[in-house]
Amino acid sequence: MIIFGSLIEHIRGTYALLIFIIQICFISELLTLIIFLSLYYFTFDTFYLERHVCGFDAMIGAFIVCITEISPNSIVIPNFPLLTFQYLPFTLVCSVSVLHLIGLIAITQQCLVCCGTWVGWAILRYFAPSLSNAAAKGNDSEEFELQYLFPPILRFPVRHIANITYAVFKNVGCCESSIHDEHPTGTKGGGAGSTNLLSESLNDLVLNLNAQQSVTEDMDDGSDGDTFANSVIHNKYENKDDVEAKKRQEAKQMIEKRLQQIQKEYNQRILTSGKTDATKNADDEPGHKR
Repeated sequence: MIIFGSLIEHIRGTYALLIFIIQICFISELLTLIIFLSLYYFTFDTFYLERHVCGFDAMIGAFIVCITEISPNSIVIPNFPLLTFQYLPFTLVCSVSVLHLIGLIAITQQCLVCCGTWVGWAILRYFAPSLSNAAAKGNDSEEFELQYLFPPILRFPVRHIANITYAVFKNVGCCESSIHDEHPTGTKGGGAGSTNLLSESLNDLVLNLNAQQSVTEDMDDGSDGDTFANSVIHNKYENKDDVEAKKRQEAKQMIEKRLQQIQKEYNQRILTSGKTDATKNADDEPGHKR
């Protein structure tokens, strides 16, 4: 642990190493306790309740996974190329399982090492800051996928488990910046990757400019159509106003004619009434001869 811890501290930093150790110890202890409680529930054997759990036993598996992430293709034993750090986590899990079966280690250490190996891979894969991009989370390289940590004969069933795990962690907000999605071949940049990314960016820019131009033309056509529509509506309202003005003028003329008729009739009545009064007064005067 001292050797591996010094190497990881040199690569990731002291603070990142401290956070990583706390996460591994806590989560591995929690998973081991859940496993023991489940075994007690099904067997009612108090042996599982009497075990002492120490999370530091899980760090050996987590440190092995860290070395696998840093140098997956390096050879563990010189002159023995079959065993590389890519398969070292699987070898560790198998080794502790065999040692537990022959009675050299307890079930507590076996559970902690297995849990620490899986939790370490999950943290480095989905949560830990990326070594190549500080703004990204996790390691999306192809050689660090869960299926490639197993021998080829076991990769088919592990692939489905890894897909389910990836879907779960992505739904909770992990792997937001996916390098593997941007570069399906597993490259993290480089000349070809940068060229392809630049070409895609230029293509997107051209498409956006074309789209904006089309929108502008549509707006211009729409403006011409609006102008024509406004003119038609304006003429319609003008024609409507002319008709109403004519109606008002005719009504005014009719009213004036009617007023003139009323005035003439009134004058005629006044004249007739005056003549009648004059004749009546003449008849009433003394000495009027009949």
